Amino acid sequence: MKFPSFLRVAIVPKKGIFDVNITSEGKVLVYGGSENEILELLSDALNFKYKILAPSDAAWGSKLENGSWSGSIGMVYREEADLAIGKIAITEERASVLDYSYPYDIEVLTFATKIPGLVQKYAAFIWPFSWGLWIGILTIIIFITIVIRTLLSKNYTYRYIALNVFGNLMHQPLTIKHTKGSDKYLIAGWMLGSIFITFSYTAVLLSFLTIPQRKVGIRDLIELANAVEEGSHKCLTFTGDSHVEIFLRSSEPSVQHMGELILKNHWRIIPVKSIVQEAMTNGRTAVVAPKFFFDNIMANKVLIARESLSSITRAIFFRKDFCCKEAIDKYIKRISAGGFYHRYLKYQLYKRNLEPDAVVEDSLNTVKSLNIKDMASVFMLLIFGYFLALVTFIVESIYYRKKNKKI
Repeated sequence: MKFPSFLRVAIVPKKGIFDVNITSEGKVLVYGGSENEILELLSDALNFKYKILAPSDAAWGSKLENGSWSGSIGMVYREEADLAIGKIAITEERASVLDYSYPYDIEVLTFATKIPGLVQKYAAFIWPFSWGLWIGILTIIIFITIVIRTLLSKNYTYRYIALNVFGNLMHQPLTIKHTKGSDKYLIAGWMLGSIFITFSYTAVLLSFLTIPQRKVGIRDLIELANAVEEGSHKCLTFTGDSHVEIFLRSSEPSVQHMGELILKNHWRIIPVKSIVQEAMTNGRTAVVAPKFFFDNIMANKVLIARESLSSITRAIFFRKDFCCKEAIDKYIKRISAGGFYHRYLKYQLYKRNLEPDAVVEDSLNTVKSLNIKDMASVFMLLIFGYFLALVTFIVESIYYRKKNKKI
């Protein structure tokens, strides 16, 4: 059967997919996008002209409560268009009402949150070592104190030895006398160990102070589901997509509950950069979307999860009675095999990264001089130490005065 010479094509007018301008008369003018390149190739290969149509809701298409369909899928379903193209995912619901071409792309579905803020430096002196290591160092101090008291000298109290050992970690000399050769080996072993501990601490502390560190964000689905269940976060999905079905089919109860909350609370969002950015500004909102959206539209502005939620297979949709599915499949296979589509995707990402608002200074790689704010925790600790010393001095003075009066 001869391929039609003219087709009405319903698109998804999203940046990077179909870059469009819509005139005051409602005419859709396409000036770029990866899917537009695919449409142009098919038009040249199959020798047909086309008219671009855009759905009023700018959505891919999902089934509505009244049984009809939204978005570009709805336009084809209602016979307002012959084809629907625009990174449209193949789902069971869509396949039940429309037919689709050979898949031309497989994409990762993920989620992203706002990039976490910088960690406050008020407790910077604790950061270099983990809590486990701090406990280990305390255990070593106690152990070496007992060993020195037992094997080396009983002339000193445990308190005196412990203070000497701790002071040695602070680069103070060890004032415990020793005479035997075996005692010297014991002391030398401890001093070498203390040098390694203190130098490691100093090096890591300086790196923490000079290079800002970010808080740990949510990076996998279980963390997100637990955060949503606790009420500290909410999870949004795009209007017109069907990604919430993935959560409802999950084997994890917390993930299923998150899917139910999305439906119950209508946690939907229009896939527009400014709207998504505004929704994520509070730092407690995650958005589920194809990785392409975050790489292309939200480049360098969000924390993308390291976990893939699902694989999305993309295709062109048309009615089940469409005459020429085999012809479209033939050229889609050639386009995929030739790597043309992924070349267009990379070109879109390259263009996006050249835009001024895509350039974000990476503060994690910015080395700066230390200032008073960076050293605030150290000064606070010093002042606290002086305060304790002053309180101890006052208490001792009062104690000895009362003691002398009794005498």
